[in-house]
Amino acid sequence: MPTPRQTPTPKGRNLVPLQEGADHLHISARTLRRWISEGRVAGYRMGPRFLRVDLDELDRQATHEIPTARAE
Repeated sequence: MPTPRQTPTPKGRNLVPLQEGADHLHISARTLRRWISEGRVAGYRMGPRFLRVDLDELDRQATHEIPTARAE
């Protein structure tokens, strides 16, 4: 069950406020806004002022595995 601040949509998105998304990644809201403007992650407008981000999309787009060196 989603927490009160999470807004599930019919498309299966887990939308949260911008600050909550930034806290999830341990970055500033300003950085997250910049990533949205760069097209790195999608932002969703809820009304005239409110931006939301999808937590699942943040995890997929903002994080990636770092290859490790193998001992041979």
